Amino acid sequence: MIPQGEDTIISAINVGRYVLAYLKQKVPFVQMNAIRRYYDDIAVVTNEEGLWIAKRALEIPIEDFLKNAIAQNIIDNKMADELLKTNGFFASFPKTTFTEANIKYIDDIIKAKKEWEVLRKAVEEENEWLEEIR
Repeated sequence: MIPQGEDTIISAINVGRYVLAYLKQKVPFVQMNAIRRYYDDIAVVTNEEGLWIAKRALEIPIEDFLKNAIAQNIIDNKMADELLKTNGFFASFPKTTFTEANIKYIDDIIKAKKEWEVLRKAVEEENEWLEEIR
């Protein structure tokens, strides 16, 4: 479920496009749709866990997607700067590779945040270590 189309624009106002592609692959949902194609408006109907995932994924800035793509040699620094300067349009942009890499990047971030939440909750609910400290 990778966003397709020749008019794909990669910019800060289009982070939702990659998050939407990720959510379509990973999250149980009833209905999900981009309301306005080139804006951040996305309607998602899902369960509580899906909502948690969507919120965390939407917190990721476009700059992090670009850094990830640079680290994987999908784009270079010059192309990343040009994308930001031109509000996202770049004729020879590797759309599919960029999208696939960043869906995996989102997945890695969500897994790390979920593990941290579980660990944090376990520590907060554990009273024995608190008694040991006293």
